[in-house]
Amino acid sequence: HVNRIYDLTRFFLDRTAFGEGLSEQEKEQISMAAIMHDVGKIAVPKEILYKPARLSEEEFEEVKKHVDYGYDILHNSPGEIIQIAADIAQQHHERYDGRGYPSGLTGENIPIYAKIASVADSFDAMTSDRQYRKGMPIEQAKDEIIRNIGTQFDGDVARAFVTILERDTDIILNEAMNLGK
Repeated sequence: HVNRIYDLTRFFLDRTAFGEGLSEQEKEQISMAAIMHDVGKIAVPKEILYKPARLSEEEFEEVKKHVDYGYDILHNSPGEIIQIAADIAQQHHERYDGRGYPSGLTGENIPIYAKIASVADSFDAMTSDRQYRKGMPIEQAKDEIIRNIGTQFDGDVARAFVTILERDTDIILNEAMNLGK
């Protein structure tokens, strides 16, 4: 999962206007920071994380804490990459419409890196097999991203992500995500 998040983030930055003006080092730092988005899950009981069925309400509330656990783990580091990672870890489940967690941030109050990680993470979650369900086809995941523009996702980020999915599907399948293998 983390390798695919790195690849998707880097692919996004290399092929969209969001990466324009960024140096190769900055793109690398952002992509490396994005892979730490779920670091807080190390504090969530493994019985919940690996449960082969739908989570109960209480279990889901426990999983939601991973964003703050991740921020707590990362935010005291002096490194710039880790500071970006701390923000991504805490805010990648915020939603454009404010119904996300942990803070209910809306629209432009969500850092751009967290918005990018959110779309990449959601896409990977939708297209990957889980203990309790099969991953969906890329076309269906793309449609789901489009359907959630303005609610879950920032429109500019989501549309750019969908554009590269449409334009570069073969590259994403074979190089960026190794989904075709």
